[in-house]
Amino acid sequence: MQTFPTSNGMKKLTCRDIGVDCDIVFTGETDEEIMQKAAEHASNAHNLPSIPPHIEEKCRKAIKVI
Repeated sequence: MQTFPTSNGMKKLTCRDIGVDCDIVFTGETDEEIMQKAAEHASNAHNLPSIPPHIEEKCRKAIKVI
C-alpha cells in the first residue's frame, strides 16, 4: 500500500473511500493539500488528467479528520 507522509496526521482520504479499488492513502493538514495529492495520483495511476466536479465533491465529502 502506497502512503503519502503526514504532517501531524490531521486529515485523510483513500481511493476506497470513494469506491475505487485502490489502497492509496492521502494525508494532510488541509482539504486542499489532500486534493492536490489525490489529483496527482488520479492522473498518474487512474488515467484521469483532471478530477471531474462530481468526483471532487465525493472526495471532499469523504475526507476524514484523524
